[in-house]
Amino acid sequence: MLKHKSLTIKDRAVLLFLNVLMFFLMLAFVYVGVDSIKTYLSYPNRIEYSSIQVGFVFSFVVIAPLFLLGLPVIFKGEKMNERLTQFFCKVMLFGLLLVISSGLMFRVYYINEIESRGYIECPAKLIGAFSGLTTQYATSEVYCKR
Repeated sequence: MLKHKSLTIKDRAVLLFLNVLMFFLMLAFVYVGVDSIKTYLSYPNRIEYSSIQVGFVFSFVVIAPLFLLGLPVIFKGEKMNERLTQFFCKVMLFGLLLVISSGLMFRVYYINEIESRGYIECPAKLIGAFSGLTTQYATSEVYCKR
C-alpha cells in the first residue's frame, strides 16, 4: 500500500495560487458569456457571433467543482472524500454537456432570429487567433466592410 505524501507549505501555496486563479477565471468566463448574450440580444448593426462565448455562461458548473476539490488539499493537506469527488466529477460532466448544449441551442435560436430580422452573413475577413470560431453578421453589406 502506498503512503500518501503530505504536502509542503510551498506545494500548498502553489495550489492556493492556482485555485485563486481558477476562481477569477470562472468569474471572467461568466462575465464574458453574460456580456456576449447581452450584446447579441441588443441586435447591433454588426455582430461577431460565437457559440463558445454563450457557453461561457455555464462554465462555472465545470470550474466550480475543480475549485472546491482543491480546497481540502490546500487547507488540510488531504484529498477530498472519494464519494464527494465522484459526485463533483458527475457535476463537471453535466456542466460540460450543459455548456455544449446551451451554445448549440442558443445558436439555432439566435441565427434564425437574426436572419428573420434581415441580417446577412459577412464574408470571412476576420483576423486573429480565433477568427475561425466566429461568424460575422450585419444588417447590410456596408457594415460587413468595417
